[in-house]
Amino acid sequence: MNMKNNQKGFAIQLAIAIVAILVIGALYFSVKKDALAPAQTTSTSTKPVASTTVTTNTPKVTTTSTKPAIPTTYPPAATVNTSGASSIGILSPNGGNFYEVDETDIGASIPVTFSIKNVSGLSVYLVDSAGKSVASVTDTNPDKETSFIFFINQNKTVNVIKSGEYKIKICDLKGNICDSSDKSFVIRSFTSGPAMITVAEPAVGEMWKIGSQHKISFTTKGNIKPEYRVAVMILNPKFTQLATVAATSTSYLWTIPKTICWEGNACGYLAPGSYTMSVRLYDREPSADIPAKALDESEMKITITN
Repeated sequence: MNMKNNQKGFAIQLAIAIVAILVIGALYFSVKKDALAPAQTTSTSTKPVASTTVTTNTPKVTTTSTKPAIPTTYPPAATVNTSGASSIGILSPNGGNFYEVDETDIGASIPVTFSIKNVSGLSVYLVDSAGKSVASVTDTNPDKETSFIFFINQNKTVNVIKSGEYKIKICDLKGNICDSSDKSFVIRSFTSGPAMITVAEPAVGEMWKIGSQHKISFTTKGNIKPEYRVAVMILNPKFTQLATVAATSTSYLWTIPKTICWEGNACGYLAPGSYTMSVRLYDREPSADIPAKALDESEMKITITN
């Protein structure tokens, strides 16, 4: 009985020992496996940061081209027209006159007449109602009693000569003696259409002899600028250019030659016969590749004779 109990007790102890060994072994292998296992790497994916462009809006600077103002000018202040033996006297315009002036016409003018004594040079002014000079010209060799055409647009000292009341004032070159129109006259300013040109001379039925000298004249109106040029031509039926003159000159004095070269360089004697005069207006020096801005031909032919 005791032997059986001892054997039973031994068996129980042996079983407990085996279970303990198995548990310890299991724990050992578990710890070793964890020790030998590679460390887990946590991969952090970083998105690239998009570049940011900062745009700075710089205020746009607008440059305005300003036409420089023409300075205001005044004629000499002198009001006496006689000094010793010297004197100046305006005859016309002397008040009550009326003139129409095309703002765009470089040939726009006012006729001025006056008398002088012992004065070697003059300055002539167009003076507005405020006393300002709007046009001026100098004559260094005046006659004792004279008249001249005052081309006011060619000699203006303002941008535009406006409609209003004006006087003429004439002074010696030193400004010591002056005379002014007794009363105001009126200028009506207007703007015309495009540039035009018209043959004024020769007149109807003229006969010109080879070797003689004759005037070919023309008139212009509209927007005529100082740089414009006029080609003076003769036609029959080919043409040749006789001369180039300024559009403000209004005429050309032609000495009729014995020989002439026509279009295409066909040169020879100038044959007696009927011819047409022509004027052509250009905005620069004429050439074959530049079109004329305006042209005109004489209504009647002239007759050239030997």
